[in-house]
Amino acid sequence: MNVDQILNDVIRKEGGFVNNPRDSGGATNMGITIGTLSQYYGRRATVDEVRNLTVETVKEIYTREYVMKPMFHTLPEGVQAIAVDTGILFGPNKATKFMQSIVNQAGFGPVNEDGVLGNLSRSAIFKAYQEMGSYFVDAIVEERIMFHRMRVQQQPDQEIFLQGWVNRAETFRINR
Repeated sequence: MNVDQILNDVIRKEGGFVNNPRDSGGATNMGITIGTLSQYYGRRATVDEVRNLTVETVKEIYTREYVMKPMFHTLPEGVQAIAVDTGILFGPNKATKFMQSIVNQAGFGPVNEDGVLGNLSRSAIFKAYQEMGSYFVDAIVEERIMFHRMRVQQQPDQEIFLQGWVNRAETFRINR
């Protein structure tokens, strides 16, 4: 998948405008929260601005903040889609920490689990993916699901979202 295909898939999964009071992200459209849009604008965004977001603006934000800035476009092609999707859901640092943790657990480290995709981490991810193949992607799926379950344990009111989160993670699983 190229970046445009990855972003189209994310936008499809995220859906349109929602403003669920249980969602800590607040008003969200195509996955862009009011907080993310406020950062993009450099000022506080309004709910109407979130509601009226264009696909072009969403893709610009995603490309800048969740592809280029965290350097996910430099990862192995088979890892890019889940890295971007995970970065959008959890933040790029957490997505990188998931991959760093997998690298260390699988014996391809040691790398610092600091959320920074430096040369050492990138090289270890390439080695791990080369050796593990699709099982590396499946390990990211597992990291995501475990994180979601821990979040619900800490914040039981978030259980309403759990099955959707798990279903979304499972869309990336390769080995069933």
